[in-house]
Amino acid sequence: MLVLDPRILWTQDCAFRFRNAATNKMKNHQGRLDGPWALNQMFSDEIEMAPTNFGGTSYRAETGIPLFLTTDPDAEVQVRDRIAPEAIMGVWTRRRDLENEVRQVLNRLPGPNREVLVQEFAPDSNGYSEWIVPRLSL
Repeated sequence: MLVLDPRILWTQDCAFRFRNAATNKMKNHQGRLDGPWALNQMFSDEIEMAPTNFGGTSYRAETGIPLFLTTDPDAEVQVRDRIAPEAIMGVWTRRRDLENEVRQVLNRLPGPNREVLVQEFAPDSNGYSEWIVPRLSL
């Protein structure tokens, strides 16, 4: 998994899909998917963003979704422009046997040294959905 510079979100042409791009809701979406509104929609607490089996009124608040996670774990950002190698900040892999190979590829890119995080892809759940997050040890 590539770790990218977050400035891409406001410096490049991006589509912010608050659900998986392959869903009918996204394929049939009539409004714009760029700009601040669309980015904000990825973190929206509007009730239509909640799973159908949720019975509350504030999905994010009532289920404890952290601010850094999208409301729907399948939300996507589509970067429509080329991503410069300098915007690649690192790689997260679960396979220790790939660490050196990944590091060699990253070292051939222009710009600063990049990090390689080797750690299992761990699910984090709010009881309705699951997000994949690193388990960082302090």
